[in-house]
Amino acid sequence: MAWRRAPARALLLAALAAAALAAVWLLVPGRVLVVGFLGPLEGKYSDLGVQGRNGASLALEEANAAGGVAGLTFRLVSRDAANDTERAAEGMRELAQAGAVAVIGPMTSVEAVGAMPEAEAAHLALISPTVSSPSFSGRADCFFRVIADNRRWATELARWCRQKDGHDTVLVVADDDNAAYTRTFREAFRQEFTRLGGRISEELAVHAAREPFLGPVLAAVDRHDPQALVCVLSARDLGALAGALHAAGLSPAIYSSMWAYTRELLAAAGRSLDGTIFVSGYPMDSDAPAYRRFRQDYRRRFGFEPSFAAATGYEAAQVFLAALAAADGHRDRLLAELARPGVRPGLAGPIPLDANGDCARASFVETVAGGEFRTLERLD
Repeated sequence: MAWRRAPARALLLAALAAAALAAVWLLVPGRVLVVGFLGPLEGKYSDLGVQGRNGASLALEEANAAGGVAGLTFRLVSRDAANDTERAAEGMRELAQAGAVAVIGPMTSVEAVGAMPEAEAAHLALISPTVSSPSFSGRADCFFRVIADNRRWATELARWCRQKDGHDTVLVVADDDNAAYTRTFREAFRQEFTRLGGRISEELAVHAAREPFLGPVLAAVDRHDPQALVCVLSARDLGALAGALHAAGLSPAIYSSMWAYTRELLAAAGRSLDGTIFVSGYPMDSDAPAYRRFRQDYRRRFGFEPSFAAATGYEAAQVFLAALAAADGHRDRLLAELARPGVRPGLAGPIPLDANGDCARASFVETVAGGEFRTLERLD
């Protein structure tokens, strides 16, 4: 009944108004600003969330050690979005109520679906390290990101698979628990691969978090005997699939989206994925001085190697800090500064951002060799 819903809505609006007032009060020299982080922090998708949070935390810690921005220092408050739309929406409401001036995240596209309406309602900037669905491209809103959308990567992966490696038939498997990402990726791959004369024997949509998927994938590979398997899966799921394929004596060439391009994949699968091809927005073997320094500082701070999500988490926080500095510490100018077109410095290369907060930076063809990621080619 409507009379039951109205008080809850009124309370929510009052809480958001109080949070906005609190945030204005916080923007006083010498005060500590709350910066939110939103991403999957537990479970099979936590490799993205934990690494992204660590990268953002390192950037804010360095800013604090250098005296802050406009006399302001920072405290990171994190919420677990669990690769879930409702959890992401709940996390955004909690971060707004906590007085966050901006949120680093979310980390998956399905989380962005839930987070976006809440961020818009609170006029709260989202700066995502890893969301790449084109569903969020070309929109003048509060969403910004430091990587390109996934159509470029899927198209280039299809070209490499068809033209460079000469494969005629592929089987596609995608985890639709992150459908906002996987469906757009496989659509772009399909369009380019078939345009080039290739054939997709089957597109298999799975729900890896909710039901067993290895058996159906192995059965499909055995049934179609494809030359290549295109996987739009998380790192842990791709690692598990690689082990199952090896145990079953099946050996199609493996091509993967950037979602699985994390160091957890190497830990899960090691050399069983040697030869796997990725097209990514980040070279984890970059020799850029800023990236080398970041890797050293990250290892010293957290005790293990960063993944691309840690690097882009760091960059997303740096984009926020630069915008806040340009706004002289004023929250009401932060969104305008983030939307100002221009090139921001990145760890492994420049970050060009347009007025919609979309990014168009270089892509890289990567492989696994000797249990490590290696860059094969840069795609400008």
